[in-house]
Amino acid sequence: GSDGELRAAKERAAALEAKCTALEQRCTRAEEDSKRYSALLRSKEDEATELHNLLAEAHAQAQAQAEAQAQAEAEHAKQQPPAALKSPEAAGTGHRAAAADAGAGRDHDTLTEELELAKEREQLWKLAARSKISFTSFDPGDFALFLPTSNGFFVAFNRGCPFRYLSSESLAAAKAMGGDNLSYVVGAVIEISEGEAMDGEGRNPYGLPIGTPFYVCTVSVQ
Repeated sequence: GSDGELRAAKERAAALEAKCTALEQRCTRAEEDSKRYSALLRSKEDEATELHNLLAEAHAQAQAQAEAQAQAEAEHAKQQPPAALKSPEAAGTGHRAAAADAGAGRDHDTLTEELELAKEREQLWKLAARSKISFTSFDPGDFALFLPTSNGFFVAFNRGCPFRYLSSESLAAAKAMGGDNLSYVVGAVIEISEGEAMDGEGRNPYGLPIGTPFYVCTVSVQ
């Protein structure tokens, strides 16, 4: 009888040991899962921070571009000869006042539109942060994200390298694929041509301050 009891005790001890081992394994797996979840949470937090920074930068870009365009239009208005009126002094004063009012109105409207568009495109900033889309430099072979401006052109989303515009040929190709009301264009850069905003018809197509360099990107639309 004692031998049977001893064997039963050993079996119970072995079963208990097996349960303890299984419990230790479960604890180990739970600890590993916890570490993975913590790493994932940190990654999501970093991603949210980067997205917030990108969105803030997009707002700043939109504001800077609107201000640059308004300044260029104001400078252009100042250079235009005043219309012939009874009083040359009155004509000059009225012309400058009208130009200033128009420039201020366009500045406010353009800034408002650009900021609203930037907010609506939060998913596009996330796309740029996660994908292979370039926004700190642009070279042939890079993928670029182009967003519409208030004057109908498309400019590349960028960090520190502004005034990269989508070529008219590439925009026509994008519209042929996606229709006229495009909210963005993604394409692989094929060629980049450099220009400079200058006085004269057709020499400042983007309404930039005189002397500002700009770049026209021909892309393969995706």
